[in-house]
Amino acid sequence: MFTLRFDRNRFERNVKELILRKVVETQLKKVKLNETDLKSLTEFEELEKKYTSEAYLQLNEEIAKIGRELQAMGKETAMSATSQYRTELKRKYESLLEQKKKFDILKSRYDQLKKLHNTWIASGRLEELKNLAYAPPDLTDPKAMIGYLRQYGAYTGMNKFLFNIKELSIGTTYPVYSPLTLNGTQIFGGNFEWNPGIFFLGASAGKIQSSIPFALDTSNAQFRQKMAALRVGLGKTYGSHIYLTGAHFWDLDDTTNFRYGQEFYPESAWLGSSDFMISIGKKRGVEWSGEIAGLFRNQNTRDTLAPVFNLQSQFVEKNLKPNLSSSFDIAANSLLKFNLFNGNSQLEIGSQFVGPGFIHPGAFGLRNDVWRKDARWIQQLNGNKLKLTGKYITERDNFSDAKSITTNMNQYGVDVDLNYSKFPQTRFSVDRINLKNTLYTYQTNLINLLLNKNFKISKKSSANTMINGMYYFTKTDSLNQDIHSYYIAVQQSFSLPAKISLQLGGQYAKNAVATVNTQITSYNINVGKLFSKKVKLTAGANYYNNVKDNKLRISPRYQRQSHSQHATQL
Repeated sequence: MFTLRFDRNRFERNVKELILRKVVETQLKKVKLNETDLKSLTEFEELEKKYTSEAYLQLNEEIAKIGRELQAMGKETAMSATSQYRTELKRKYESLLEQKKKFDILKSRYDQLKKLHNTWIASGRLEELKNLAYAPPDLTDPKAMIGYLRQYGAYTGMNKFLFNIKELSIGTTYPVYSPLTLNGTQIFGGNFEWNPGIFFLGASAGKIQSSIPFALDTSNAQFRQKMAALRVGLGKTYGSHIYLTGAHFWDLDDTTNFRYGQEFYPESAWLGSSDFMISIGKKRGVEWSGEIAGLFRNQNTRDTLAPVFNLQSQFVEKNLKPNLSSSFDIAANSLLKFNLFNGNSQLEIGSQFVGPGFIHPGAFGLRNDVWRKDARWIQQLNGNKLKLTGKYITERDNFSDAKSITTNMNQYGVDVDLNYSKFPQTRFSVDRINLKNTLYTYQTNLINLLLNKNFKISKKSSANTMINGMYYFTKTDSLNQDIHSYYIAVQQSFSLPAKISLQLGGQYAKNAVATVNTQITSYNINVGKLFSKKVKLTAGANYYNNVKDNKLRISPRYQRQSHSQHATQL
């Protein structure tokens, strides 16, 4: 497998460097044209700091105080001790007067600049000069990047074409269109996504899975399957839009040995979807997104029996070729999001329904025959360094009554995220999950803690520590027993001089059901050396231990940047 891909991230980095270079060049030209006034402004601000500072006020107060004291001492009878003190006091007084004299020399210049400053305020010139101060542009928003490119005349030619390409890859690719259509499925072929202006075009095609020849066990066999998808619409992927997606998946029924009478048949599926997002306000105060999809599936393309229903449509019969093995189902999702208080608070309300027959290879892992509803409140505090999330989720399944039982699930919990530079990045979560149907109930309490911290050891070396711990307690009436599970993992990595890396880790897991305990312990160590930008040599050892098994594995590995990889395990 190989991949030839347009590196969008690298292209955006190059664009940002271009924009920053143009900003600096423009800024320097403006500064040069206004150099005289900027120097005057800088001089005025420095003098103003001096004349309004505590040091200048204290200087005047000290001179007046010493002057009064010398005047009072002049009326007193001279004594040796008094005479010595008077001399020291007079010397200090003269030094302060010398300092004040220097201040007074600049006072006339300050008064002159103050008049000029007042003139600038009245004419608006002051604001113009202050805007010349360099401030790096915010390039996190693609819209802002396009604006700067247009401003500097760089949004033309290849820059314009490449900027509108969201994805271009040939070989092994993982297209992501939407959660209900294509959602990261591996395809060996090609994928292209283009978004010039408000128009969007996406297309992908290729092999989605390889064939496995017919064996004694037909459940392990599969035909080679291909796919093609097209996605068109209006709007930006990161803003308001409406897109239409169509996809076709089909088995090549001559790619493996097939025998009639087996439970193994070539399949095909047609998929159609419409998804949208509506964003309201400059700061996206309200966002509403959703998708609805329909799936026509033929579970046996060799089934020639006519369907029991009459579609009265030659187009459908000619292209979809329905028969007794055909089925149709739908899926839909929706998410309403409120960004409140300058984005520091978010309220999310979502829902997703996936029908029992909505199964296709474009979205592996998508749960079907389930209706899920959830709500979340996300609160960010202290400059987004502290984030609190409260959540509630409910699910129900068995809409076709194909299962013997119907299960309801309710989950609620709290997540706490801490991101302070002096402390480890921390994520702490507590959840309660309730499962209930006519046969059994489960009540699970889940606690999870994740800590991550980077350390700088020296100029050329650093370290990272990660700790992940989890505990859950389950009470159920199906076993009439309590279940306790513990898990902890520690990973320590070092980046050392001479391009050497070192990783140490350990894991411990325990599952206890009544008096039955199961424990798993493992340790690992890996050492790597980067010889060049393309060649890396690593060696590692892993020890695994449980009640019945002990394993030690040693694995040297040689790796090249071209993704070709050679490994030997002992």
